[in-house]
Amino acid sequence: MTELRLLNELHGIGVILLDPTNPADNTTIEIPAHERHEVDWGTCNRIADETRIFCKRLIFPRRQAGQSH
Repeated sequence: MTELRLLNELHGIGVILLDPTNPADNTTIEIPAHERHEVDWGTCNRIADETRIFCKRLIFPRRQAGQSH
């Protein structure tokens, strides 16, 4: 569980525990996910170097009119 908490702190990843016999009723959120407001570009670049599929799944926010970058 320590590694999962570390992933949560670093990347906002959450953990849900599902009961395979009754997932609709016996689901618990062990570690809630949280949204990150800044992109970890170092991690994105590392993953992109390792897999092309990751690059295709990235969604970039559209620039607002008048933005220079």
